[in-house]
Amino acid sequence: EGLDNFGDIYDRKNDPHELNNLWDNKDFRDKRFKLVNKLLQENLKAQSKFPKRVAAT
Repeated sequence: EGLDNFGDIYDRKNDPHELNNLWDNKDFRDKRFKLVNKLLQENLKAQSKFPKRVAAT
């Protein structure tokens, strides 16, 4: 998928010291997809929709 070692997902209730990264765990694939999609959407919202206009010199 090209996302190996890309992020961190921890079960903070059962792993409060964050020792077991669940990012590559197949049971968390949907959660990983949702998190990456949310990050993409927030990045797109933060970008300007139009390029900055610059006066000719």
